[in-house]
Amino acid sequence: MKTLKYGYHLFAWGWKIAPHLFPSILDQISEAGFKGIETHDEDIYPFLNDTKRFIDMLSERQMHLTSIHIFGYFYEHMRPLPHPKYWFDHFRTRIWWEWRMIPKVIKFAASIGCDHFGLIGGNKRREGMREKDYVRIAKVLNKIGKMSDDFGIRTSYEPYADYIVARMDELDKLCELIDPDLVHLTFDTAQWAAAGGDPVEAIKKYHKRINHVHFTDFSNGNFVQIGDRRNRFS
Repeated sequence: MKTLKYGYHLFAWGWKIAPHLFPSILDQISEAGFKGIETHDEDIYPFLNDTKRFIDMLSERQMHLTSIHIFGYFYEHMRPLPHPKYWFDHFRTRIWWEWRMIPKVIKFAASIGCDHFGLIGGNKRREGMREKDYVRIAKVLNKIGKMSDDFGIRTSYEPYADYIVARMDELDKLCELIDPDLVHLTFDTAQWAAAGGDPVEAIKKYHKRINHVHFTDFSNGNFVQIGDRRNRFS
């Protein structure tokens, strides 16, 4: 039987958390009863060249890192799509930056015993998506999945409201193209509900491909405290 790992996401403390704030945040999470944490790539950039410092912060509290997620435009790195007119130069810079950092983040995760790497994003075209967009994103996801697999890390893609994969038909298209042995799914209950979907239906259909879940809640057009309204987890 596989062991389930639970973690608290650092997103509650904002983006790009300053390194000196980590000890206090970890203490709060530990006191709440969680032994695992999840974070975004930008939070761990200051530790990429100081792995021991990060490991020591976790080990002192008997905690572990369950997952690192990258949020962005990663799928366009390998062969850029025509940029919509509303894109600006900093978006293209971000794409280059993400692809440069992905291998470093994967190596960092492996070095501290984190076995999950998550990917979110993929902007939709204003004029609507094309079939080849899904082919391109799948190729890059498979390549990243192979890269992480070589380090013993599982990669998963997360459907997200307002991005290229947010509804069942879009998820079906992507899952036909990605290698299930290399790219799994992260499922966020509130994001799926925000896009108009039924989280229970999606989990039943793709439970064999989901290896990471974000328990979040959504009600009346807003993301709310878990368990407040729509999604029930018991």
